[in-house]
Amino acid sequence: MLVRTIVAIALAYTGLAFAGNAHAWKEVGLKGPGLSRDAQYSGRVLSREELRACVMRRDGLNAAVEQMHEEDVKWTKEAAAIRQLKEEIELAEPMVDRYDPEAVGRYNAMIDEAAKRTAAHHEGMKALGARYYEHKRLRSTFYQQCGARYYEDDLSALEAVR
Repeated sequence: MLVRTIVAIALAYTGLAFAGNAHAWKEVGLKGPGLSRDAQYSGRVLSREELRACVMRRDGLNAAVEQMHEEDVKWTKEAAAIRQLKEEIELAEPMVDRYDPEAVGRYNAMIDEAAKRTAAHHEGMKALGARYYEHKRLRSTFYQQCGARYYEDDLSALEAVR
């Protein structure tokens, strides 16, 4: 039973390292201030339709950041709950009557629950990390495609319609 306890405790710590260490949750924005209509600028300027598409992409990317942040908070809370369960297992271990099958069963159920929750936490954090890196890639693409200058009055007109 002690070996199973040690294995369960090791499982409880596996995958919990990410919890509480939020990724660099970065929202995207249009680069730089907009141009006035009489500004002299020799670079590429976004048309109003291109700017509309960029604003929609920006909003979608920023909504994804909020969702990832909320999920990270959820997994951080779950990691704390798993640590608490692990502490309960440690405290219960010396009290378990090894000659009572029901007591041993309840203790083993706690270990199984900790292992199951740890595995779910690990998978959830792995999926969140993958989404974070995909978001980082999409952010980079956004800046490449939407990083051109735009006219301030075009952005104001688009924002007013929303």
